[in-house]
Amino acid sequence: MKLGEYYFMNKMPFAEEQCYKKALEANPSVKYAHLNLGSLYMFQNRRGEAVKEFVKEIELWPEDGNGQIIEYLKKLGVKIDFSTAKRDIRKPRT
Repeated sequence: MKLGEYYFMNKMPFAEEQCYKKALEANPSVKYAHLNLGSLYMFQNRRGEAVKEFVKEIELWPEDGNGQIIEYLKKLGVKIDFSTAKRDIRKPRT
């Protein structure tokens, strides 16, 4: 993950994407990998891919609050209906 952040800081988007994809291949629930990959896709105007990654991060880590992701989803034009949430995010994941 740190390597992906290095690539981001040094404006190396292809290497950044490959880094996060490899991390997710090794462990699909790596914390923040879906967020970072979604952010990369968002800034590349790859809306559908960004939304998919953001939703996956929320599904994996609902207890984090995900305020940043929610703001990104709003910027992407995604309407969010919290009344249909599947679980209470205040409850710890078991």
